[in-house]
Amino acid sequence: MAERRFVPTRNYDFQVTIKDADYSNHLSDVRIISSLSSAYQMIILNFKMDPSDITLLELYGQDYIKLSLKILGRSEQIYETIDFELMYVTSKINLPVTTTLQTKQNHNQFDYTPISIVTICRQPYKTMTTFINKVYENVTLNDVISDISNLSGAKLEIDNDGINSDVIDQIVIPPLSLIKSIKYLDATFGIYSGPMSIFCQYDNTLQIKNLNKSINKSQTMTITHLVLDKDKQDVVENSTIEPINFYTYDNLETQWDGNKKFGLLSRKMNYIAKPKDSLYYMHNLDLYDICRNNGLISAKNNKIHFDEQVERTSYHIDHSGYEENPNYALSEISKKIANLYNVKTTIKGNLNILNFLNVGRSVKLNTLALSYQDLIGKYILFASDIKFNKLGDWQGKATVKLMRTNKNN
Repeated sequence: MAERRFVPTRNYDFQVTIKDADYSNHLSDVRIISSLSSAYQMIILNFKMDPSDITLLELYGQDYIKLSLKILGRSEQIYETIDFELMYVTSKINLPVTTTLQTKQNHNQFDYTPISIVTICRQPYKTMTTFINKVYENVTLNDVISDISNLSGAKLEIDNDGINSDVIDQIVIPPLSLIKSIKYLDATFGIYSGPMSIFCQYDNTLQIKNLNKSINKSQTMTITHLVLDKDKQDVVENSTIEPINFYTYDNLETQWDGNKKFGLLSRKMNYIAKPKDSLYYMHNLDLYDICRNNGLISAKNNKIHFDEQVERTSYHIDHSGYEENPNYALSEISKKIANLYNVKTTIKGNLNILNFLNVGRSVKLNTLALSYQDLIGKYILFASDIKFNKLGDWQGKATVKLMRTNKNN
């Protein structure tokens, strides 16, 4: 019996307007990048068009760019519409040799040139750069974060699981942007004892997560790595039914940084704090224990592989902390060991892109290869790079980078 051919159940349609002019027909490529190393999405728009449309109309970044993505079904019904309001950051235009006075009539349509415009989401940028300078008394970190997010106008989604609940007698936030203010609170007091992520989604939702807890929550998607010599029709069909299930034939690029991080950070770490009623307080921390208890650990195997020869001792006096709470130190260290193990792969075809925009959330990786079973388990979605190309219809693929602390499931 012939293998049943897979028929995509989704297609895409893009509409882009700049200065109230519709450039959708000229759009050739769209790239949407989300990463926890950034504060918001970056979107790259590639056009093939007459460069005079950019130069003569003075489209140099002062105007709003609106991008609308429609996810369509087989009969062109709209599953979902995602609207992006973008801010022009930079562009690259190749201007060809032309006549003295170029007009639409004397310009050959085959002379259209590639134009690339790099953009970011306008409202999240405004949110993350909101100016903060305030003094608080007898408050929790949750109180402070809620207040400064209200000042920005963003919708706050904060993970209260494991949040530092100390009532702090005084907090002074120096003149900083909102994102730097939150990072300042984390460095000074420790919002969580695990790694914190902060990201503002395209819809201006400010997301603050405790990744130590997030990794073992319900996954936002499951990625199955297929093999060549086994029937996979069930996996393929399941991906068309459940929008959180995806599959890939692409290579799994893995990276393990155990010895590198242990060598740089040191096994024994001593943080010197300064409580109000004593000269000093010493937090004696073990990096191996922090990896297992405060890192991104999937399933029951929390063994961390490293060479005992890289063991050394270090002292840290950068922050005074708050009383005898070690959260500030644990937060700093856990962020550095969150990505001891990284997996990167590419998914093609039937994409529900909202899953890939949700960086900082749990993702489950499966593989049908028996020799790769150690890779199975939960990860945190660190970054996604979604690329759409117009080849007749729009074709999509997403490259994802997953991270966790333990190597073996």
